[in-house]
Amino acid sequence: MKFTAVLLPVLLPGALLAQPGHWRVSLQGGVARGFNHLHTEPNLPSSTFSIPNRAGASFQLGLERSLTPRFSLRTGFGVVNHRSGAEHRMTVRDTVNNLVFSSVGRSWGGHGYLTGSLGGTLNSRAFGRMIFTAGADVVGRYNLRGDEGGRRWGGRGSMSVGSQRREYVSLFRLEGVPPLTLGVSLRGGFDYRLSERALLSLTATYHRGFGLLRRGVSDTLRFEGIEYRGSFQTRGSHVSLMVGLKYNLFRANPTGAPGYTPYNGPLARSGFDLDERKATFRAGTWLAGLTGSGFYRGSSFGRHLYGLRAGYFALDRTLVGVKAHYLRSNHDWGGEWLTAGPLLRYQFTRTRVSPFVELAYAWGRTWTGVRGAPNFDPRVQYASFAPGLNVRLGPYLRLETALELLSRGNFGWRRGSNFVQIGISHQFGTKLL
Repeated sequence: MKFTAVLLPVLLPGALLAQPGHWRVSLQGGVARGFNHLHTEPNLPSSTFSIPNRAGASFQLGLERSLTPRFSLRTGFGVVNHRSGAEHRMTVRDTVNNLVFSSVGRSWGGHGYLTGSLGGTLNSRAFGRMIFTAGADVVGRYNLRGDEGGRRWGGRGSMSVGSQRREYVSLFRLEGVPPLTLGVSLRGGFDYRLSERALLSLTATYHRGFGLLRRGVSDTLRFEGIEYRGSFQTRGSHVSLMVGLKYNLFRANPTGAPGYTPYNGPLARSGFDLDERKATFRAGTWLAGLTGSGFYRGSSFGRHLYGLRAGYFALDRTLVGVKAHYLRSNHDWGGEWLTAGPLLRYQFTRTRVSPFVELAYAWGRTWTGVRGAPNFDPRVQYASFAPGLNVRLGPYLRLETALELLSRGNFGWRRGSNFVQIGISHQFGTKLL
């Protein structure tokens, strides 16, 4: 017994580091866009006042166990934060009803709930290192703000242009809701094996909530001198996209049922050998990637930039392709942009960590923002310069980070902006030599 106790610190890591078994633990985080419902009597004029759907955050710790090579049981514990708020629009028109000025005001907050889930997951066979997944869960939810009944939420404001004045009041009285509710979730995504034990996991989820997580009844709802009665509610239904890591635990028994699965089967190639280095960023291959703003620093605030790129290596380490941007601003005079244009990227090395520089020029349009200004121009164009690093996660999958510098252009406030971008890219068409 004493001898076993002495060897335990040596034997236990050895068992854990052996060929991985049928248990996996995961940690994921991402965005969750909720759904709100607003009802008023009489109906509000279009775009006067709304409680729009907003994107919040979702995090989950999971544990799953393969029962067969294609089916796993899964349990998870997490937290979901729903952003909630209001949006109002006030306009001023001249005597012939022409729009003189339009202002959009936004306010937001948030409320969260804890989740516990139990369900099953179906997985495909392994396509190289890629495993596709689909599943369903029953979810129990604990509302962290279910007792906020009696509190008031909302605001008031006014705007004056010349002799015209516009006022609004939107105050809601929140009602208490049950702390415990249920939901169901449908999942789909893929797991990418980075090594024998580690996997990169991407999951898209639709969650249908039963029971209310938040409800408010209008105390005062007044626009343009007209009184309305209204209520809004949130059931916690949302769509989410989460990314994270999975890790294989314990030890496989190759002779026991069900034997190896796509998750714990041995990998034929797991190192970055000379042949793989020769195939990296090779002429005749393709690269596609997705990035998003980690944080923002620049001439304004509350702005997020997301990028999608795809290209072809015309020469070794030289990528020619197309880049698209989506930008959303939370500023009162902000808006949304969608742009696309050509890009040129050069990777300086073929090593695990490869610095690069990327140039692009984009054209597009903005479809929200200040519409009343006579010189408003919805067209957008700018140049982009992005130095960054490309870090190898697997033979074809890479993590990317870059500082995106946008030039002065005819967008927003006509000032340059800086965004820190983080994302992933995948190389296609590569045959290991």
